[in-house]
Amino acid sequence: MGANVPFVYSHSSLRARDQLNANLSLGSSYKEAAAIVIDGNSILRNGASSVSAISSIPAVAALTSGSAVLGGFLGVPVGLYFTRIGALQGRAAVLCKDVEGAGHSALLGTVGLSYAGISGVLSAYGIMGLQGAAAPASLIGSLGGLGIVMQTALTFYGAHGLYKTHEFGQELQKHIDDKGDALAWLADQLVVTDDEAKELSPEQIGELLKKKWNQFELRVGTDCAKMVRDNIFLKKKQPVDFENMIQAVVKANFKQQVRYALLLFIGLLGLAAFAAFMVVTGPLSPILFAVGSAFWLLIDSSKVHNYVAEKCWNWHSEGKPRVTHCNQPLSA
Repeated sequence: MGANVPFVYSHSSLRARDQLNANLSLGSSYKEAAAIVIDGNSILRNGASSVSAISSIPAVAALTSGSAVLGGFLGVPVGLYFTRIGALQGRAAVLCKDVEGAGHSALLGTVGLSYAGISGVLSAYGIMGLQGAAAPASLIGSLGGLGIVMQTALTFYGAHGLYKTHEFGQELQKHIDDKGDALAWLADQLVVTDDEAKELSPEQIGELLKKKWNQFELRVGTDCAKMVRDNIFLKKKQPVDFENMIQAVVKANFKQQVRYALLLFIGLLGLAAFAAFMVVTGPLSPILFAVGSAFWLLIDSSKVHNYVAEKCWNWHSEGKPRVTHCNQPLSA
């Protein structure tokens, strides 16, 4: 089923991947806490701005300015966090000639860098508001321009992720329906097959393996990808329950589809919000920003996101049969 190249299947390859993912997750707890505060703060600020656009309330100006300073202060490191993730993932993708992964990571890095810029401008905007000074047109233009760039990159990031995860899910389901072909197909997504290795050097085989791992993680998530990789590559004393493993991949892939669908929706909503911010006055823009921030909570809070994803999975899988056949043995 897989190419017999010892270094490719060595434990060191798995340890290197685990180290990369551990490096990518550094600071994730701070990022989540800060992002949740940012989302709640944004809902408060834009909700107050919406009310102020309809009925003038003197205290709202100070509230929104202070909120802008807080949101900007917290937002810069969060934006730089995603910039770092995009850069690390992009570098790993470039090293193994993974064009898809490099493009996907570049979009994430663009989202992070532009969000850091937006946060810096937002802080300046809030400080000027607290001082009673009117923000110059250049500051407003910078905020709107960076927002359009960020939301465009986020829209493409979500659309690409949704397309690839949906495509993977359909292909996996087709092989499940073929009564036993799913395990062999799934393994081929994570190993370099004999046919693929025929005309490749050991270095090229290593690059292809890493490329496959990158693409598999995009489609099922890091945790599920690690579980499947370990079951395929590590020599375990206990037999693997392949039916449950395939079912876990189906579920993880569906949850990834939910995540990317949410990001696509947030990106489109954000584009509308920043367009309204630049061309119209009134409550439309802050209302859209407030709604967008509420949806961001479904992504930024791991507990809320897992709850929503589980609910979506239960609705999706209700009445559908589990995987109950797995006829081909797995060997690597």
